[in-house]
Amino acid sequence: MDDDSLTPMIRVGSQDFFIFEPALVEGSKAVIPHRFFLRDGKMQMLAWPLEEDKEGKGWVVRKDKDMEMPCSQLMVSWLDFVASYQNRGLTDPRIILGVRTSGLPSLLHWKETTPAEGNRWRKKANGCQVLTFPMWLYCDDTSGNSSKKWNKHNSFLFTAAGLPRKHVQREFNVHFLSTSNIAPPLEMLDGIVDQLEEAQDKGVWAWDCENKSLVLLVPCVFALLSDNPMQSEMACQCGLMAKFFCRICIVKSHDNADKEKEVSPLHPGPIDTSASSAGSDGGSGAGSDVESDASVGGTPGKGRKKKVETKEEMIERVTRFMQKATPHKPCNTQEQLNSMLKEATEVGGKTRSAAIGTKHGVKDTYLGYFIDRIYSSYENLKGTVRKAKAIEAMMKTFPKCIYSPVWCIKDLDPHADTPVEILHVILLGFVKYFWCDAVSRCKDKDKAVLMARLASASVEGLGIPPLAGKTLVTYAGSLTGRDFRALAQIAPFCLHDLVPEACVETWLALSRLVPLVWQPEIEDIDAHIKHLEVAIDHFLNCAVNWTPRWFNKPKFLLLHLPNHIHRFGPASLFATEGFESFNAVIRGFSIHSNRQAPSRDIGRGFAHGNHLRHMLSGGFFLPNFGETIPTVNKVQPSTEGWRSIAPRPEILMRLRNFALEMFGMPIDDAQNQVGRCEGLSPEREWQGLQANKANMNWMPPQATGTRYRAAKKFILKNRDACKNGSWIIYEFKDQIDGTTNYHLGQVREIVNIVKPGINDINNTADYVLLQTAGCDQYHPKYKMPRITLQPTLLFIPFEFAKCTVNVQHNCLDNNCTIDYIHTVMQEREQSEEREMRLQHVKPRDLILNTGQMRDSQFVQFFQTPPILLNRSEAILHGVVLEIQVAKTRQAQDAGFSSTVGKSKGKGKVVEPQPIPQSNLRQFVFMNNLSN
Repeated sequence: MDDDSLTPMIRVGSQDFFIFEPALVEGSKAVIPHRFFLRDGKMQMLAWPLEEDKEGKGWVVRKDKDMEMPCSQLMVSWLDFVASYQNRGLTDPRIILGVRTSGLPSLLHWKETTPAEGNRWRKKANGCQVLTFPMWLYCDDTSGNSSKKWNKHNSFLFTAAGLPRKHVQREFNVHFLSTSNIAPPLEMLDGIVDQLEEAQDKGVWAWDCENKSLVLLVPCVFALLSDNPMQSEMACQCGLMAKFFCRICIVKSHDNADKEKEVSPLHPGPIDTSASSAGSDGGSGAGSDVESDASVGGTPGKGRKKKVETKEEMIERVTRFMQKATPHKPCNTQEQLNSMLKEATEVGGKTRSAAIGTKHGVKDTYLGYFIDRIYSSYENLKGTVRKAKAIEAMMKTFPKCIYSPVWCIKDLDPHADTPVEILHVILLGFVKYFWCDAVSRCKDKDKAVLMARLASASVEGLGIPPLAGKTLVTYAGSLTGRDFRALAQIAPFCLHDLVPEACVETWLALSRLVPLVWQPEIEDIDAHIKHLEVAIDHFLNCAVNWTPRWFNKPKFLLLHLPNHIHRFGPASLFATEGFESFNAVIRGFSIHSNRQAPSRDIGRGFAHGNHLRHMLSGGFFLPNFGETIPTVNKVQPSTEGWRSIAPRPEILMRLRNFALEMFGMPIDDAQNQVGRCEGLSPEREWQGLQANKANMNWMPPQATGTRYRAAKKFILKNRDACKNGSWIIYEFKDQIDGTTNYHLGQVREIVNIVKPGINDINNTADYVLLQTAGCDQYHPKYKMPRITLQPTLLFIPFEFAKCTVNVQHNCLDNNCTIDYIHTVMQEREQSEEREMRLQHVKPRDLILNTGQMRDSQFVQFFQTPPILLNRSEAILHGVVLEIQVAKTRQAQDAGFSSTVGKSKGKGKVVEPQPIPQSNLRQFVFMNNLSN
């Protein structure tokens, strides 16, 4: 982003320092700050030195000598510099002669400000602080009906991009902009951009509730979020059906991609890829992302027959698919769109205009409306001259700009600033289709085994309820993102012996990738990106070694995820789950509309809800209810009289579930719960605790007569519930070099020290007794560490415990059996019905689940680097298997199409030749994919 779209000013003491204004730093050195930023908790700035002209006629900005320095060195702001330059013996800072850049001998003109007036925001702010307000702008379609009948509403929402991670996905922080069941997305965006430009020019007044002062906000769009088809529309790309299908880079699909209808690897029939017609409500992903057949022998439904690829062609295509191409540039896309319009305005240029879009994969649906009007203006006319005049007359009726309004959003690159949508690409993409494939491979008896394994899996440390194995298997194709999130962490432990080895390897590679993608906090971004790229390469190698059929167009976007994380931060910040959930709120307002003007009714409903949400959450307002104040900076509001609601209405927010159900605003009392114990025992002496047998402890000497209590459970800092027997990761500081390492242990006792006089409120854990464990052994099948309990007992302060972790039993080596041992509860009573569960052999033979998504920043400490497959060999292996399967399927199809009847000679029935048993499973799987 440009400097003027970021932090425009900072306040140091009582002085305001704006970018692009001369200022003095320590040593009376003149500089022009042009960017303020935070590093290691301290404000830093980038600045250009100012060089005083030898004759004292003005200043020269040395952009060729950019430097970084702490903001604490700023001494004199522009206003004070102007007032005191004569006393300091310096040149007037309002005189800037020009800019010197490297490689140019002459001075360039200074364009950032009017030197005599300074930064334009200084005058507009009138002494108030100016802050940038970046937004995640989201667009999606949802149904306005509660029934299954589709009633599409395109909606724009936004959240503040500066919110902490734990707040950004909350419904309370999602704000409504507009919706319509008639207007297409880019038409609505046109109105949003108009208001955005006005706000960026004048600013928006707001009240800073912490500093109790007015501030002037300058909004900007940080990124555009949506599902893949909608993001392609925003980036003016043809979408996932095109030959050049990626909105981010110029990767090429097979040459006949634009001549045939695309089909999903697992679902038959052509799929509509238009963002304006594809439904993606509810997070199901069924209609929001296009799956294209990427193998030979596909059946393109009623479309044109697909040309069969040779082995060399498939190898070349798959190799190209597994690496990023040259990035799209906005200037090139705009030039191509301009060429399309130029051809469209020529008589007979309709075909040439469409050919440009096909050639480059560009499509501007906003521009397309005006191009269609051009074509319709002369469709009933004859003669070149008459048609040209009709086109000229039609062009005069068009507005000044007929291109997509996305190009008018300041500092937004629709190719680079549409980050990968991890919900549909991974959870509702790879995980969904892998799971459907795994279930389809299982026979009925194998499905029963899979159900039992899922239901028996431990979920402690994952933050999810116990798995309903029957539901996950029976309704594999109708699960939600939450279900697939659980499966990504548990399925690798349940699929052994049920699916091919290559399938299990791919699941294990996926479980290695998913925690890195959803890692909530990243300390070293460069190291994290390096690990993520290795995990993606490993996953793609395993997938192509299994079959290249999984390589369809939406999944290619996975390659761009590391760049987006490096650009925007952890992927959970730009995940769309919170927006997808907000669709239910839009649907609720739509249902209560009389359908005469649904967009107006929904908008008014949200406006009223925003008023209530703002006031009940403690927001400040001016009690001038009969006066209308413009939102943009036309008149500065008063600095006096701002207030919030009275104490009695605030009681509503403390009522049980009121804030959560009405506004989606959970009451965050995490700080009050940290360390809180449950199930405290009676007081006892130190000798009555297991902790007195600890080999090592950090417990300071206690006064004589100190008494203790043991607890059954307590709350960690991350709000994990930790109980006796839980496995946790704790930090251990080396007393020699001071480095901090993480270790694994099992909780044996939770200790609370009794403080005399405050026993009633002292229910906080003080220390934890752990039995240490080693994770040095690496299981060759699970690709995860084996846990070995050690005899050492460690007594540590509870603050050292970082998080709970998930461990699974090593059923693969112990051949655990399944039996009807689980009693089914009905109406809170035990019934006589029994369900199958695993009976573990050697219960202490455990595996650390490094596929855990929760607290992955700690769990990844125990992850080992993967052994990467040779990519060329993996591609060749997968392609050869794919061709063999295609030939087997063709032979089977030929056999099924044989005429069944009696032979003329001997009266025998002509039957198709059976498929060899070794190829039968592959044939059934591939036949299910294409049919």
